[in-house]
Amino acid sequence: MASAIDITHCTELLRVTRNSVVESRHYGAAVVLDASGEILEALGDPQALIFPRSALKPFQAIGSLRAGAVLSSAQLALACASHLGTARHQQLAHSVLASVNLDEDHLQCPASWPGDSAARTEMIIGGHSQNKLAFNCSGKHAAFLAAAVSRGEPVETYLNPEHPVQQCALEAIEEFCGPVTFVGVDGCGAPAPQISLHSLAKGFKNLSTGSDQHVRAVAHAMREHPWAVRGPGSPNTIVNESTGIIAKLGAEGVLGMSAEVSNPFAPTTQTRNDNMSSVCLVQQSIFWP
Repeated sequence: MASAIDITHCTELLRVTRNSVVESRHYGAAVVLDASGEILEALGDPQALIFPRSALKPFQAIGSLRAGAVLSSAQLALACASHLGTARHQQLAHSVLASVNLDEDHLQCPASWPGDSAARTEMIIGGHSQNKLAFNCSGKHAAFLAAAVSRGEPVETYLNPEHPVQQCALEAIEEFCGPVTFVGVDGCGAPAPQISLHSLAKGFKNLSTGSDQHVRAVAHAMREHPWAVRGPGSPNTIVNESTGIIAKLGAEGVLGMSAEVSNPFAPTTQTRNDNMSSVCLVQQSIFWP
């Protein structure tokens, strides 16, 4: 029976040495699927249960579209984003809210400084305070709200797991990824479904091979507007820009990747690594041995 990931589900993915002496070891799990969904390679246990966190945003965005959100391609990319809160990101999130006559006050994600240091410095020097538009999940929340307004559903409870918009998001995750075993609460206040690592890889496979109009719209948006998905100069955006691969990070070392002519890939690590260097090295070791 599958259980929440722990060290017994993991294998050593990366070893760091200093003067030929081991300094640190990084453990995790990864799985690669082919276009038909068959496992090509697995490191650790692909059935281990994880919280993909923000790596599920593309599928939550599919749910928002199905629930009635009307978004431009750039706005849809932002709905999939863990963005760095630049002025451009904030303006795009604001445009989603304005399109349905809402504003920042309707967002129920936390306020924050931008993750981008230049944008953060500019806000501080300008005498501005933290705001919700700068929070990395504001695009996802704005899309949820746009869907709620489109359906005539209450916006005050849009994060409730029983809200129709959240039910659409959950249905999309289960359709394209697989069964959800538990629903927690994410750091932004939205529902955080738990699925297996294999299910996450299956979802990313479907992003590249699916014929559903909303799946295709999300895949196109992420490839067309990689700056919106994270931010210029970030590893996530660089991968999307330079390779055409759909890549989406999640908290605690989760990363999903998919290419139209290659293999969907989903690793997770047991050590926090904000710059994703260890999981990118895992990806390199699998595709370019």
